[in-house]
Amino acid sequence: MKSFERVLLPILVIAPVLVMGLFPIAPRPVRLADAWQRAHLSGAIGMPAEAAKYFRQVLEYQPQRSDLFERIGELEFFAGDYSQAIASYEEADENGKISASGLLNLGDSYQQTGDPAAARGTWAKLASLPTVDAAQLAAAADRLRTAGDWDRTLQTAQRWLELEPESVQAAWLTGMLLSTRSIADAARPLAIAGNGEGVEAEYSRHLLEVLGQAALQNNRPYQLVLIGQRLGDLGQWDVAETAFQVAVKLAPEYAEAWAFLGESRQQLGKDGWTDLLRAKSIAPNSDIVLSALTLYWSRQNKPIVVLAYLQKLAANHPDEGRWQAEIGSTQAQAGDLVAAMAAYQRAVEIEPVNAQLWRALAVFSATYGFDFDAYSQPAIEQALALASKDRQVLDAAGWVYLMQGDLEKAEQFLQLALAEDDEFEAAQLHLAQVYLAGNRFILAFPLLKAAAAQNTDPTIALQAQRLLDKHFPGQ
Repeated sequence: MKSFERVLLPILVIAPVLVMGLFPIAPRPVRLADAWQRAHLSGAIGMPAEAAKYFRQVLEYQPQRSDLFERIGELEFFAGDYSQAIASYEEADENGKISASGLLNLGDSYQQTGDPAAARGTWAKLASLPTVDAAQLAAAADRLRTAGDWDRTLQTAQRWLELEPESVQAAWLTGMLLSTRSIADAARPLAIAGNGEGVEAEYSRHLLEVLGQAALQNNRPYQLVLIGQRLGDLGQWDVAETAFQVAVKLAPEYAEAWAFLGESRQQLGKDGWTDLLRAKSIAPNSDIVLSALTLYWSRQNKPIVVLAYLQKLAANHPDEGRWQAEIGSTQAQAGDLVAAMAAYQRAVEIEPVNAQLWRALAVFSATYGFDFDAYSQPAIEQALALASKDRQVLDAAGWVYLMQGDLEKAEQFLQLALAEDDEFEAAQLHLAQVYLAGNRFILAFPLLKAAAAQNTDPTIALQAQRLLDKHFPGQ
């Protein structure tokens, strides 16, 4: 028996060791390593959905790795699986392991799945994070502004400015948003931005100027309209709309505020008609109300309706020729060129020393083929006599002579216009047209490229691009 035990005991001890060598007790480390490898490989070759799947396998073996939830969420986000990304990012957030970029993506995911309230709340969290960089705050502020969440946009902008006290962009956004709330509070960040460089610095100086004017007024709704107008001039129509909204809330019978509110909403792609109707019902003869209605019906391509409002404005200001020029332009759109010519002629009769009205008469008559000697040439010569260095007058002279076929004179005047302002996009386009008419394509090309690249005048840019496509395809 003892000899049997001596043989059996070593077998009982050695056999499990042999079995363990042949069949690992825990195959998980191999599968775990494989999941890690496949996750990294899938991510590297641009397969985020696959990578997310393998990282989830990693979590099965290592559930303590809660830091992976954000990584998984990011992969699902870039794969376009926003619902799954939300679940992953929420897990990361619950574990306190979500970064600023993760919150941005989580907010975007909520937005994509039709939950804008959750999106705004998520983006707003960035302002309270202890670790966040300026670029992330700027991105969050931009999203919140687009969503129309003004309070949270301001909070985020203020945190951004706190993080980057010298940032012109942060100071401009903060000051602009404060301008409709408190003139005094807005002045400091706008002054910071105004001391810098770039477009935001220029905007800040313009807004500061009107804040100074508004501060002299005791009427708060009027202050808001002044500020809103300037914001609109600067292209900041979304913030301007908020100024006008507060103005009409404070003064419901303020017709001009309603008119500006309607205009701001149209600029933002909204209707605005209800606001304009309210303005018209309160003050049907107000210049601002009539002008806003004119713009509205112009956008609806209703020149006959536009004429009715322009004639009221002209009657209100019989000593201002510009209204007659507007009437002439509208009558031309309606196809009544004879009446249009008469209106342009009335304009220069009312203001015979206004070079711009003579310029308008010359361009109109040349464009529509009226007799050059009787109309176009005398009108442009009078404009030049009154403003020989005005770039618009010089450009108009070039256009008039181009229409007449006098390429030499056209080039002369357009060169003079560009000498006054070498980036004047209208003159660049017209000089390019002169060169094209004279088969001087090599000279036309750079002018068309410059005119097409600018963003000051979209109409000019479009015309220049069409000529590039026609004469220089693919270049």
